[in-house]
Amino acid sequence: MLALLPPDANQELRQVRIHQSTWRQLRVAQSIAELQAPVTGHLGPLNGQALATRVLQQVQQLAPDYLIRLLTQMDAIAALDQVQAADEAEKPARTSKKKVPERRR
Repeated sequence: MLALLPPDANQELRQVRIHQSTWRQLRVAQSIAELQAPVTGHLGPLNGQALATRVLQQVQQLAPDYLIRLLTQMDAIAALDQVQAADEAEKPARTSKKKVPERRR
């Protein structure tokens, strides 16, 4: 398959990978910055948003490389979810036409 690519393709692919890596790092940095922002108000001890924020902040302290991989995977899942939602929106709505059995008298 690589033989079919033009000679400059290897350099172009390397540049694409570098750009992908840069954007991935920027998204992760943005997500980490959002984690470091204080949670507004007293949401209570069992609030899901507050718990998730605290967990991710502790993961950042204990294993920052793991947090980066986790956030990258979460971004990928969110992107796939958007693609799936777009596909479902494009499909025509099916109307359910069930045959109703006729009643005999």
